[in-house]
Amino acid sequence: MIMNTPSFSPTVAIIILNWNGYEDTKICLQHLKQLDYPNYEVILVDNGSTDGSKKRLETEFPEYTLLSTGANLGYAGGNNVGIRYALRKGFAYFFLLNNDTITTKDALLHLIDFAEKTPLAGIIGPKVLQLEDRSTIDHMGGYWSSSHLNYLPFGLQKPHTYCKDPVELDYISGCSLLVKKAVIEEVGLLDERFFLLWEESDLCQRAKKAGFSLWAIGSSVIFHKGSASFSGKAHVEYYWQRNRLLWLEKHVPKASRSSKQTRLLTKERAKIYRHLVIKGLVYACCALCYRKKCTEKKRQELARLYAGFLGIKDYFLRKFYGPKIW
Repeated sequence: MIMNTPSFSPTVAIIILNWNGYEDTKICLQHLKQLDYPNYEVILVDNGSTDGSKKRLETEFPEYTLLSTGANLGYAGGNNVGIRYALRKGFAYFFLLNNDTITTKDALLHLIDFAEKTPLAGIIGPKVLQLEDRSTIDHMGGYWSSSHLNYLPFGLQKPHTYCKDPVELDYISGCSLLVKKAVIEEVGLLDERFFLLWEESDLCQRAKKAGFSLWAIGSSVIFHKGSASFSGKAHVEYYWQRNRLLWLEKHVPKASRSSKQTRLLTKERAKIYRHLVIKGLVYACCALCYRKKCTEKKRQELARLYAGFLGIKDYFLRKFYGPKIW
């Protein structure tokens, strides 16, 4: 709902994706009611849920706008549905928020206050604390490392007192980012080829190239459930490997890579192939010689390596979007 507001408070579309996540989404939506920012609308995008959560949430939160994609379009595609709606409605800001987050009451107010006072700030994120350990930062974004061809996380596992002042970063964590309308108008929507992972860093990089700055704001705080359970999964490895190569293609093309960077990528791919073969043999031996618990652990490791191999393969075959069925 858009609430009565003084003229100096710009409109904000809070966009939340739900995909078979009733419990997390419900808690997230409940906490949004406590926001002390006076001019926002919650846009819930159901991303092809099959567990009945769409109907339950629509019934329990009739005051929120609910959009349906009809299929799982991933983080990029699902958020784009919400962003397109918000663009048509003329919102000044888009607040992309994971459904497994909990906002503090003044989190949005601090973000908007900084954004309005900093004209070149295009994407702004809060301090993200772990939900299950609220004294510890999850991570807030990161800095690009050309030697690693990867982002180095900022604030990871730091105490909650870390980063009291605004800090300029190279990307903002996708679990919670405030995007100015001007950014989307200048650089476009999220690239749906990514489907999941690297899409927010791609948007951030495009924004930086267009002259916008990116900031994490320590005075704005949210809690995030997801990162600990997100790591180590086969589908995560698939999208990470595939989409990193797509990101590099867009922003560090082959012609501009140093010989050191080229060797790094070759070495990383070779490591995945080598470990896939070795662990495959180990798993076969475990299946013959060891208890079931041991073989299940090896099977999961093998599945993750195979997923990474498929991600690299699908990049070269130009198989993007998603979802990938395992």
